[in-house]
Amino acid sequence: MSNRPDKTSEAAHLESANWTLTVLRALDWRSFEALSGEMFRRMGYWVAETGGGPDDGIDLLLKRGRKTWLVQCKRWRSRQVGIGEVRQLLGVVAARHAVGGFFVASGRYTRPAWLFGRRNGLDLIDGRRLLELVTGLEVPLYPEDGPRCPRCGVRMVARTVRSGANAGMKFWGCVRYPACQGSRPHCS
Repeated sequence: MSNRPDKTSEAAHLESANWTLTVLRALDWRSFEALSGEMFRRMGYWVAETGGGPDDGIDLLLKRGRKTWLVQCKRWRSRQVGIGEVRQLLGVVAARHAVGGFFVASGRYTRPAWLFGRRNGLDLIDGRRLLELVTGLEVPLYPEDGPRCPRCGVRMVARTVRSGANAGMKFWGCVRYPACQGSRPHCS
């Protein structure tokens, strides 16, 4: 891997992604929420992002006409979403008098969570269904200054593998390379 950034791709924040479960799970939480918001816009909803910080379990607010839906997003690499998280969403939906709720996850739900969601009118979107819904979407994949390094937290830059079997492939590399060798997949 070269430590020189690829200047042409560093500024390209809107790209048609080749979405896979691995790519979805590698996104930072802001990008995962942005992708989910774009998916709901495509479905005809007006979407408001609640922003970072304490959000009462709500990441997106959806409107269509006078009706409101609430959305919780979880981008987890390995953990399944359990019934507790789905119950929390139902509680917030009821407290805010929304007509329904969506739970968007990059992974799977436990069977009790699926059953509880179905019985209570919540729409649970797992990683496989999310892949179907985001096919062809072009969204900003990372904040304007690039993703943050998973090892040290500093900004990353777009790079291109210069040699070997992966030559020509793009990835995000830590600006502190070679001192820090953190990397993330690049979605192009």
